[in-house]
Amino acid sequence: MDKVDTIRFFSKRCYHGKNVINPYTGQLMYQPCGECPACLTRKASIRSMRVSLQKSLSKYAYFINPSYNQKYVPKCQIFKVHPDDPDSNLYKLVVKPRCKGDYKMVQNVYSKKYKKVIKKEVDAPLSYDDDFSYYFNASDDYIRDFREQANLNFTGKYPQFQDYYGYISRKDGQLFVKRLRKHISKFAGKYEKVHIYFVSEYGPVHFRPHFHLLLFTNSDKVAKNIKSIKEKNAAMNQMPEAGLFKKITNVIENQAER
Repeated sequence: MDKVDTIRFFSKRCYHGKNVINPYTGQLMYQPCGECPACLTRKASIRSMRVSLQKSLSKYAYFINPSYNQKYVPKCQIFKVHPDDPDSNLYKLVVKPRCKGDYKMVQNVYSKKYKKVIKKEVDAPLSYDDDFSYYFNASDDYIRDFREQANLNFTGKYPQFQDYYGYISRKDGQLFVKRLRKHISKFAGKYEKVHIYFVSEYGPVHFRPHFHLLLFTNSDKVAKNIKSIKEKNAAMNQMPEAGLFKKITNVIENQAER
């Protein structure tokens, strides 16, 4: 083992692993913690390898960027728990459920009454049950800088969103993938096989939540109908050999590090 291999070996070896006994076999096993930098680096490497392998096995690969209209961005608020105590650094992040009726969109639906496709106003396909809060410690300077950068008000452009900040709604992402698979079944057939890798992240400047999606397939039907399958609010590119693929692997690694 040369110097480079030695560095790579120790960089991926868990810092806090321990030996445990398998309760079913009685064997002594080494169990990594799964949370230290080495474990996170190993997880990121495994994910990147899986994505690279799937890309090499697929005839078509697409990179899709689902994005939010400003109105639909999941919103949270941040409050100082003890505002009268200058020495307190305890804050609370609060997420309240979206109200159905406040998020409408026009959709083409088939009317049995009129026996034709009509436009109908429906609730947007979003999560309406996100309801949680948690406490965290942060300096007042950090919170002030965060408010300036992440405020959804955008310096007065959206005054109704003053003191609101975006967060990643996992269910929004799940609903998007379900709709995508539904569209694939509709336009390309329900027996067409696809592989999807879906990640989320925050923007580097305004911490705006957004998603990235890799779609792999060997189906000519899916490739032919991909523009119909893709939703209007999602930018799409066919995957080149480098560039976009490198970006998604970087997102995977950054996500694992967090």
